[in-house]
Amino acid sequence: KQIDDVSHYVTHRFSQTLSQKENFALKCFDTSNTDKYVEYMAHNLEYTKINRLYKEMEKKKFHLQEDECVWEYPKMMDFIRKYMIDHFDYYAFCEECIGSTNDLFL
Repeated sequence: KQIDDVSHYVTHRFSQTLSQKENFALKCFDTSNTDKYVEYMAHNLEYTKINRLYKEMEKKKFHLQEDECVWEYPKMMDFIRKYMIDHFDYYAFCEECIGSTNDLFL
């Protein structure tokens, strides 16, 4: 249930149909290496300042990994990982892409 409660973060931002488009290559990277990704993108995008009114966002709860009991149970972590890959296109794509020729940093 808790996994499904946060699923809206990924279900509306990615669709596997993107990988079936002609002349459109999806790439991926391991999110533990975001500094390398930012460095990579800095050479591909130009900086543009966007002026807009500041709107205070709802503050998200900060999760401390050591407070989440799932990390103590490897079988539960494996179950959650498989569940996410089986139910969410984004995670299925990442599972297939990371380590492949479409991985940005291999």
